[in-house]
Amino acid sequence: MLTKPTLPSPVAVAPVGLASSATLVALVILLGTTGCRDAPDPVPSEEALVAPGISLELARWRAATLSEISYDFDLRIPASASDPVEGAAAISFRWDDPDARAVVLDFAPGADHVEELTVNGDTLTATEIAAAFVNNHVRLPADLLRPGEPNVVTLRFRAGDGPLNRREDLLYSLFVPARAHHALPLFDQPDLKAMVRWTLEIPDGWEAAANGGRADETQVTRADGTPGRRIRTPATGPLPPYLMAFAAGVMERVVHEATAADGTPRELVLFHRETNPARVEGNLPEIFRLHAEALDWLEDYTGIPYPYGAFEFVAIPAFQYGGMEHPGAISYRSESLFLEADPTQAQLLGRASLIAHETAHMWFGNLVTMAWFDDVWTKEVFANFFAARIVNPAFPDVDHELRFLLAHHPAAYAIDRTAGTHPIRQALDNLDDAGSLYGAIIYQKAPVVMRQLERRLGEEAFRAGMRQYLAEHAHGNATWGGLIRILDAGTDQDLAAWSRDWVEEAGRPEIRVRRTNGTRGAADPSWALEPVADGARTWPQLLDPAVLTPGGLVPLPELPVAGAPVGMTAAISSAGAGDPLVLLPDAGGHAYALFRLEPDALAELLAAVAEPGDRLPGVARASALLLLNDAVLEGDLAPLPLAEALLARVPHEPDEQLLGTMLGTLSSMMGRFMDAEARARLLPEVEAVLESELRQGESARRAASLFGAWHALARSEASVAWMRELWAGEATIPGFTIGETDRTTLAFELALREVPGWQEVLDTEEARIEDPDRLARFRYLRPAVDADPGVRDAFFQRLRDPAERRREPWALQGLRWLSHPLRLDEAPQEPGAPGAPGGAPGAPAIPGPDYITPALEMLEEIRETGDIFFPGAWVNAALAGHGSPEAVRRVDTFLDLNPDLPPRLREKVLQGADPVRRAARSRAQGSRAQAGG
Repeated sequence: MLTKPTLPSPVAVAPVGLASSATLVALVILLGTTGCRDAPDPVPSEEALVAPGISLELARWRAATLSEISYDFDLRIPASASDPVEGAAAISFRWDDPDARAVVLDFAPGADHVEELTVNGDTLTATEIAAAFVNNHVRLPADLLRPGEPNVVTLRFRAGDGPLNRREDLLYSLFVPARAHHALPLFDQPDLKAMVRWTLEIPDGWEAAANGGRADETQVTRADGTPGRRIRTPATGPLPPYLMAFAAGVMERVVHEATAADGTPRELVLFHRETNPARVEGNLPEIFRLHAEALDWLEDYTGIPYPYGAFEFVAIPAFQYGGMEHPGAISYRSESLFLEADPTQAQLLGRASLIAHETAHMWFGNLVTMAWFDDVWTKEVFANFFAARIVNPAFPDVDHELRFLLAHHPAAYAIDRTAGTHPIRQALDNLDDAGSLYGAIIYQKAPVVMRQLERRLGEEAFRAGMRQYLAEHAHGNATWGGLIRILDAGTDQDLAAWSRDWVEEAGRPEIRVRRTNGTRGAADPSWALEPVADGARTWPQLLDPAVLTPGGLVPLPELPVAGAPVGMTAAISSAGAGDPLVLLPDAGGHAYALFRLEPDALAELLAAVAEPGDRLPGVARASALLLLNDAVLEGDLAPLPLAEALLARVPHEPDEQLLGTMLGTLSSMMGRFMDAEARARLLPEVEAVLESELRQGESARRAASLFGAWHALARSEASVAWMRELWAGEATIPGFTIGETDRTTLAFELALREVPGWQEVLDTEEARIEDPDRLARFRYLRPAVDADPGVRDAFFQRLRDPAERRREPWALQGLRWLSHPLRLDEAPQEPGAPGAPGGAPGAPAIPGPDYITPALEMLEEIRETGDIFFPGAWVNAALAGHGSPEAVRRVDTFLDLNPDLPPRLREKVLQGADPVRRAARSRAQGSRAQAGG
């Protein structure tokens, strides 16, 4: 069993924040990382080593020549976001380069941000500093370095603001995947793990969190004469730069004393900015409980104690992601932790999964880190895979097999069915492109594939392999190939071949389900599963088939498939199923494929989904729902019958997870895939069913799901009037509390519908909001729902400024509202006409204002200035609500006019445009059917 690394005692830091060279050398000796690796062959050129970004050539060379790295950062954080963050750094490393080349340090802000630079005590002149900078790098002269022994570089500098996410009373770093050097000088690659120690000088009244927790703090008088505090952390264990982190601002620090499973005390510390006492009191116990239980589960599964000493986390309003796994200083989106009084089950499960995911990273990704970002998926797959296990005990009444299916398959399918899909493992030549690797294939498909791998090996063999993997690479780096070699040694299966199909290649298999002897009622019923040929790929996996009969679902034996047709007649006969209505290819929800059924079978499956009984039990019902959704998207089924079946089922659906999925699918069919006539015909019934369910008040969590779908879809005068009464507090939903966030959402929905007095509604809502962060969000978003197209267009023009996009969730919500279905119902505008926001004169008219073209034209800048998920989310937000042929033409024209668009950005556009294409086709088919009828 591994134990926590022994850290050196904290040492005194000089007033300027730099430890002495001797101190750093001692720390490096105590905490030295593994020695240098073999040098790459061929040796890269000098030009390659200082190319823009962090090239693979540079990374390999540094990994072969540098080791025993440590950082000591001292940062002085001002009260005003317009003043610079000034700092000092001491960087120590061992250098073993047989060619005696200059060491390349990374610092993107440039020479004008460096006040002083020394190498082993020799101070460089201003001219030498300027000459040392090439692109985003600093070349440290080889003649000042000492081969084979520790070297110390010190700098005084102004930090770059880009990754520091500065607000007037809050700052937090976010360095993933390779943005640390845009703020600080360091070696910014994941396989150069280093000890780090922070000293943060902050204004009085602020709090601070950083890797390592807190060693000590002192009161100081700042350079401007104001009071402040200096907070210092102990030295951490080895960390890659993307995991180094700190946050400072006006926050409350809450300490919770927990007890680990082995009886030892465990301190959990939360920093937050939530101002609503009821929301704090209602959420804190669960937040701490979920963290403590996740830590206990992971220590038991891995056999390794939590590796990082302090366990602290920061809740940040409008944080870019759900969370980020900084050791000792996890970052979370505050809204994901502090839920409303009556959250949906999906929100409760989402919070638990998020906490489990980030906690799992402490072992998978942090303790053992990928060597290069082409294997970034390995840290995410394990975090999601184990998170699904961790949350199980906390929700004993939840069907967790159903939870896994719904949490992973729909999102993964949404990418894998597109022309912009990609393999789980992707090649990467430069860390500048690493952010584009992230997405649903990594987060959702990879855990499905990993579960298949565990199923092939068996749970105990898989666990043993994971323990060996962690033990062999603790505090170091690893590759996917290395893990496969460990697992392959314990089985006679060809895991390398399996990995090539599922990990190294893109897409999903297509399997057709056929009755091979004609229609139902034949004397000798015969069925088969027929995989569609896909070159040499066989897609080996295990299915859990079943047959649907008039009396219920009859399970069949587990079935391996690997590219060849499989006859099912004998299995069906042995099960005594007679002549079944439908062969459901994967009732267990483990498989990953596009399953295509014949029209008669689809009709039977629709009827089974719609009926009030339980002929299709939970997971099988979800599997059927995914299959039917695929059928609509593939053009095998019209959206109206699916919407009608879902609406019939909603009053009878007992499972809250499935209810949420059904409501989401119903909203998608209504809002995007159905033609206008079908939508208008079904909408009154949708409103009636949802409102009837809400007024019954059976349970708060059920009401929360219904409430979200209802206020998004409601259009009639009566429904909108009830919406206004709910917002004003003149009406209530039995058993359900409309919280502050819900109320604000209703105000925005009323403005989108341009109810009489909508401006007064927004004025009143703004006056009622007390929390400063929520008030700032409201004021930011208000122009996006204004009835005046000019005001909305001015909001879009603001989004061209990167500073206006820093709170990315806000920017995305505003962009989505600009293409809300209600706006797209407005009169078409010809591009180039007065007031039209985008497009070329003479292009086809598009319903409502067109922000597609100008938003896509910003995409490359979005990638440069935003965080990892922002480019894909930006495309999706710009295309939200669209489903017309004109929108498809705009996207295609953009792609045609931009042949040099970076390939991974092109993938994001193709992914985001896929539902628009399918919706346009579906609407056209519906219109033709109406005309023919």
